[in-house]
Amino acid sequence: MLALECARAIALAGKDYTLGCVFVEKEPAHARALEALAKDYPAVDVSVIAGDFWAVTEQVAGIVRGDPYLLMIDPYGIKDLDLAKLAKLAKASSRCDLVVTFVESAVPRLETQYKEAIAQAIGERDPSERSAAETFSRNMAVAGRFLPGGRYAIKQNFDAAKSYELIVFSRSAHAYELWNDFMTKETAKLKQGKWLRTNAVTSRLPEFEEAFGEAEAVDEPQEASVQIMDWARASSGLRFTREQMIHHFVVNCFTCHHTSTWKTALSHLEGSGEVRRLHVGKPIDKDKWEITR
Repeated sequence: MLALECARAIALAGKDYTLGCVFVEKEPAHARALEALAKDYPAVDVSVIAGDFWAVTEQVAGIVRGDPYLLMIDPYGIKDLDLAKLAKLAKASSRCDLVVTFVESAVPRLETQYKEAIAQAIGERDPSERSAAETFSRNMAVAGRFLPGGRYAIKQNFDAAKSYELIVFSRSAHAYELWNDFMTKETAKLKQGKWLRTNAVTSRLPEFEEAFGEAEAVDEPQEASVQIMDWARASSGLRFTREQMIHHFVVNCFTCHHTSTWKTALSHLEGSGEVRRLHVGKPIDKDKWEITR
């Protein structure tokens, strides 16, 4: 329904593009419910496919026909996942973003008895990899021609064990930036909830919320500044654009910091004289910075 609402809003706004929806549902009753729901959105191009997802990937690829698309996969456990078919479907368009719900908790228990199914789901294991999610992320990036997968642990609270992961894949660093900023906001909410439960007195709640925000504002740019300097020193020539810096960190340090934090950190480094801007113009992201110390 959320996807259909978004698609209808775009259609009614008279944009120069449309958003179509393709739903695949194995359970007949659920498929019929989706078909009934789709009738409430006559302005939206909707396809409801009844059947097993892995049996209809070619049909889905035919509907996409190379258009930009967001492919969201929510398999029922690790065994209901096929890396090769998913990579092939992702390559149905050069402009595909992929989001996979990855439940790893059952892998150690299943791996002995269902080796072939696990191999089909995540691909070949590397002994150095610490988790099935790490293996899947690496293999999908290669097979689907994506940038490295961005992994985000879904938790009930900040200190809780992860329930599962969302793994994001794209061929554009800009997509990682959008997902990164949304997810870091969610992490900040969990972190603030923990901090308030530990420290807050009900009558002074606003003061504690303000103190938490001030502490975050100081600490995070300092951490990001160190990471920027370490990266810049290790990179060739000690020169970089702001765009290169942001793209590197949102892809390779996914959900480590909000994009605004990386920008603030770079401004602090420039203000302290540790880096200098070699060219001032527009767009600022294309400007070059150089390490001076």
